[in-house]
Amino acid sequence: METQNKPGILMGALVGLLVTAPLLALFFVANQLVSLPLVPLDFFDWLVPIIPGGLITLVIDSMVNLLIALGSTDVDTAAKQIEQGLAYATLLGFGVVVGAVFFIVIRRAENWSYVVGAGLGAVIGAFFTWISVNRPFIQYDPRVGAVWTMGLFIAWGMAMGWLYRDLVAIPAKRKLAASAGAGAAATTDGDIPEA
Repeated sequence: METQNKPGILMGALVGLLVTAPLLALFFVANQLVSLPLVPLDFFDWLVPIIPGGLITLVIDSMVNLLIALGSTDVDTAAKQIEQGLAYATLLGFGVVVGAVFFIVIRRAENWSYVVGAGLGAVIGAFFTWISVNRPFIQYDPRVGAVWTMGLFIAWGMAMGWLYRDLVAIPAKRKLAASAGAGAAATTDGDIPEA
């Protein structure tokens, strides 16, 4: 199939966004219901000390100052909500970037998109599992948390592979429908039977 008909980096970014958003929602719901790992916050807490120059602190302080200027009085709660929002946005952005890169790389092995997606999900899941289960004061069995996190990320990667395959197939399906429609029109010679 021609490269021009294959989904590119922008479609990959969109798919990354659309697949990562429900992933984040599942992590949130599972954390609220049964205290499983809340990967976005775990990742953010792991990432903050690595980011140079207090960039996160600068962003949070700027947003808090804006809230104070707008008349907010509960700055502590606002700062915590901003931090959590940044955590979700960071992991969502990560999913967008991974989706974009995946759609470029998978062009070389598109027949294996599910397998490559599952492998990608397993590798990324292993990284996030390592972060989550090594946090102090976890409130869940680390084995259950690991299985949950790995399972969701493997499904996430497979979903990207599945969507890639479906998007690649769209032009072929359109061509098939167009040729079938043209063939049907040619066989009727324009005669439409009366009912």
